[in-house]
Amino acid sequence: MYGDKLRKLREHYGYSQRELAEKLDIPSTTISSWERTDYPSLEGIIKISKFFNTNLWEFFLDDFGQIKHILPNFIEPDDAAMLKLLNAKMDVVTRIEVKKIFLAVLKMALAKDEENLRHLPEYTALFGE
Repeated sequence: MYGDKLRKLREHYGYSQRELAEKLDIPSTTISSWERTDYPSLEGIIKISKFFNTNLWEFFLDDFGQIKHILPNFIEPDDAAMLKLLNAKMDVVTRIEVKKIFLAVLKMALAKDEENLRHLPEYTALFGE
């Protein structure tokens, strides 16, 4: 079950077990063990999720409809699916560029209410002081 998810994640990014093990500084037999079991160690899931920049909670979702129970009402399942697709299918450099562009567009969209929004922690988290 989750071991298979780890394998698919590794294969999606084109790593062999040996290559990924070298990147994580662990024995390749450990990767093999994690992938063969239905429930690998949480430590293994965390290491691989961090390496591939995947949120841990996303790893455990099988259906984006489940997101409705986790995220605020204004985030629709297809919004979350689109964000996951962008996050998972792009190399890091492209992902950073997309994020910069997205933040610039978002800031332009919020510009008319910027003074009313500046005090919100979400605004500060995205754009700084």
